Amino acid sequence: NPFTKEVKVKLNEKIDGELSVYNSVGQLIFKDKINSDEYTLNRNIMKAAGVYFINVKSKNTEERYKIIAVD
Repeated sequence: NPFTKEVKVKLNEKIDGELSVYNSVGQLIFKDKINSDEYTLNRNIMKAAGVYFINVKSKNTEERYKIIAVD
């Protein structure tokens, strides 16, 4: 799933929670509230190409996704 400009995170259902993005060493680089079944992340929040992890958390569920940002 490499991407250059943006990536869309599609969830199984609409959630009211929080989306966080971590770099490959576990540092939090972005956090936002989410109240939807999808979220679009722009590449500009990631300072370098590489592997990132998206964590989506609500009261009832927590999901984690791996993405690859390229130049």
